[in-house]
Amino acid sequence: MPSNAGGPAAWGAWLLRVWRRLVGGALLIAALLPGAVRAEQLIAYEPATTTLNGTLSGGWFSHPNGQRVRFWFVKVREPVRVRADPANPVNGAADGVREIQVYSMDAAIRRQLDRRVGRQVALTGEVFHGHNAWHVRTLVMAVSSVRRQG
Repeated sequence: MPSNAGGPAAWGAWLLRVWRRLVGGALLIAALLPGAVRAEQLIAYEPATTTLNGTLSGGWFSHPNGQRVRFWFVKVREPVRVRADPANPVNGAADGVREIQVYSMDAAIRRQLDRRVGRQVALTGEVFHGHNAWHVRTLVMAVSSVRRQG
């Protein structure tokens, strides 16, 4: 801040410097913000078919009945958001989901899932909200197809 001895010209120069810093800072924040805040991918619950892209991972959990169970999940590239399904109270809203449990009743698809753990995949199927002890992630996908990515 200028002293009173500088007169109006000093005040004007000081105000111009402050204004430039404020505008420059605002432009910098605006330029960086889109990269820092990632948009969520909006998906739909069953019966709609959805494709999720990400890294396939696997793990084990212990079911309350004592059984040790193998499961797979996809770590999606962008967080997933799903709106509540008013027709099905089980399928509630979910925001910012980064891991979706995946499964298939088809033995051939289960073999594909096993072979692709740790790899980039595109999984297609129907998504529903986890609702029992077999579901270890918020969202679950019944997989109908597995494709390799990259």
